[in-house]
Amino acid sequence: MLRTPRIFPPVTFLFSAISFWLGAWWAKRLRVPAATAYIIGNVILLIAALAEFNDWVQASVQPERQASVTATGVSILMALYAVTLVAIGVARGSALDRILGLGLLGLVIVKVYLIDVWQASHLFRTAAFVSLGVLLLLTSYLYSRFRGAIENWWKNEEARKY
Repeated sequence: MLRTPRIFPPVTFLFSAISFWLGAWWAKRLRVPAATAYIIGNVILLIAALAEFNDWVQASVQPERQASVTATGVSILMALYAVTLVAIGVARGSALDRILGLGLLGLVIVKVYLIDVWQASHLFRTAAFVSLGVLLLLTSYLYSRFRGAIENWWKNEEARKY
């Protein structure tokens, strides 16, 4: 099967995401709100990962199974990215990473329950639900394991506001 040339190479996405993250880091050092640049960098990296996954599906999966594989894979990839953001947020003490991760996880839950249930085959639907359940348990474990530290970070952030 011939592959069509890719419109957006992954290196372009990677450089764009890194540029936004560096911009956010420099803006933070200058005491300028940098959350927007940081969020855009994460969105760009997630879009790049989803585009790569879509290219892989089109190149290596039978056409009649592509919709199921894509629906399941996108859900799993987004959920993994969300749990990674939560883990980074817990490790670094970053509320922004934790909120982004939980928001993305909420989006994945809505996608799985409203879209994947109707598009994916039985096997892929089961895989999506099992994977989502495991990732939700992992996130819950992270929050329960580091509950004291997270509560202290919230208290410290609230104290800095006043």
